[in-house]
Amino acid sequence: KANSEAMNLGVPNIADVGISRDTNKMIGNSNDYRSNCVEFIGGKLVCLKDFNETAWAKSLEDYNNWDCVEFRNPISVFNFLSGDKQREIYVLLGKKILYSKTETYDCSFDRGIPVTFKLKSDANISKILQNRDADCNIFATVVDDEETNNELFNCQILWPQDYEPKLIIHCIQENFRKHACKLKISWMVIGYDIYFDSLLSESDVQLKVLKYDFNTKKNQLMLNKILPIKNVPPCIGIPVFNKSENSFIIGHHFYKFQDRNVLFAFAYCLKNKCYVKLPQKFIFYTLFSNAYESLPLKVRKCFFLFNRSPFVDIEELTPKFPNPKYV
Repeated sequence: KANSEAMNLGVPNIADVGISRDTNKMIGNSNDYRSNCVEFIGGKLVCLKDFNETAWAKSLEDYNNWDCVEFRNPISVFNFLSGDKQREIYVLLGKKILYSKTETYDCSFDRGIPVTFKLKSDANISKILQNRDADCNIFATVVDDEETNNELFNCQILWPQDYEPKLIIHCIQENFRKHACKLKISWMVIGYDIYFDSLLSESDVQLKVLKYDFNTKKNQLMLNKILPIKNVPPCIGIPVFNKSENSFIIGHHFYKFQDRNVLFAFAYCLKNKCYVKLPQKFIFYTLFSNAYESLPLKVRKCFFLFNRSPFVDIEELTPKFPNPKYV
């Protein structure tokens, strides 16, 4: 029972101080305690062999011997800061992977016509996606789970204002044939951790997202955008539209020209197999990390003939990191 000393310390009343135990009651001598006890919560350290419950309970009169049983509705210390101070901190910490998911999707493609996949997430992530302070971005990649068809997939995000985002998926084949696909879709949400949950994470990698808001000329087929990055790390890029653009894909790649790093983007019609004009308005996001050299992936180059494209050896990566967050 709580005594007057505890009350004088300004702590709440504590009743039925005891020992954590299983469903069997602890009765009898010390042998019963040894057989039924799971662990002691609070109090001075004792030896079960010579356990004295009276002395142990007495030690709980000193609040320094108390232990926490559970947290009820904890409040982050950051909540006591002003909104501007909170923003300074989570912007300084950089963007994080707030959510990631891999799903399967059975579908079939018609020539030049994409499929639309609704990105389903839990209520908390949906709320964060709508929070402008989090400044969220979505990146996705798609493969055929059967791995028997010679095809590639292009991803674009359809995200009208005040609506849930969707993934627009195009199937790219040299000689098109309609067939069933079992897609494996991996996607992730990158944004500022406005609730500071990532502070409990083991990873301190900071991610950065470059935003390019394109307002292209009417007859522009391709565009180049200089990146403000000295050395090109492994990058992920994806175009985002606020209205459906089903007739073509936005392709892209990154390259180095002299001492500058450049994003190259173009529009291509799969149905007619030709380049087409870029849409007059769309957004392109590029994801990278300045700390990529400390990551387990090692970017190599292939020097066969004229092919010097950088690549990541997944077979080398997998034994050490069997469940990578995102590749």
